[in-house]
Amino acid sequence: MADDAAFPIPAGTVVSADDVGGKLLQNVKIDGGGNGLSVPIVAGQQLMANSLPVVIANDQTVQPAAASADVTAVSTSTSSANLIAVNTLRRGASIFNDSAVTMYVKFGATASSSDYTHALATATSMLIPESYGGQVDGILASSTGTARVTVW
Repeated sequence: MADDAAFPIPAGTVVSADDVGGKLLQNVKIDGGGNGLSVPIVAGQQLMANSLPVVIANDQTVQPAAASADVTAVSTSTSSANLIAVNTLRRGASIFNDSAVTMYVKFGATASSSDYTHALATATSMLIPESYGGQVDGILASSTGTARVTVW
């Protein structure tokens, strides 16, 4: 069965379309209005009353907010150190470089100054996305210092 269909269009009718690979694809506007109503969907963040309603699947469980956080001070040096252990249930984490030099942070094992995910300047922090539950290691450019790690 062919994927294309030909529709008769009255003479003089203009239809908005985009030419993709020699085929015209009709441009369509999304509208949230019900029968006989027009409620155009506008791009960008809107007030709740002007937003497209989204329904969560009935078999989806709500993830409660973290009730607590673990805060640790991890000693760091010019040798790679484990800052955060693997935890697939982790909701998120933050790392603060409380050292006098740059800290190289790697999502994975064995950080180095040439193999890292983020370079944290002195007195700066970063958030670990909640979608990452793997190991996080860190190493300093020189000297010794501390990584202030919070996991929730």
